[in-house]
This record gives sequence, structure tokens and C-alpha cells, in this order.
Amino acid sequence: ALHGPLMRVRAGEAVLAEDVRAAVAEALCEASGARLVQSIGNILLLLRKNPDADPRLSNLQRTL
Repeated sequence: ALHGPLMRVRAGEAVLAEDVRAAVAEALCEASGARLVQSIGNILLLLRKNPDADPRLSNLQRTL
């Protein structure tokens, strides 16, 4: 299970090809309800909206 609004995912050696990495990122985003923020090498950074976030305390709640 994925927890938290910001997720760092390390893709395995098999997804070093850019087209394969993009497909994996798209599948992860679709499955988790997140969006891809950044991709560097085999590291994917995903951001998912937290419906329970307090807008007075969370900058992430206001920007999504």
C-alpha cells in the first residue's frame, strides 16, 4: 500500500529505458491516483492529493 502524499519510487534495472520508465510511471500514477512530479534516472517522484489534509497546515493541499 502507498501512504502519504509524496512518494519516491525506485524503478528496477529493467526499466532504465525511457519509454519503459514512462509506461511504469503512468501505470503507477493511474493505480495510485497520483501524478508524476519528477523522474531522474530510475527514481520516480509521485505526488498524491491527501483528502484529509488540513488546508491551514498543508501547502500541498492548496496547490493540487
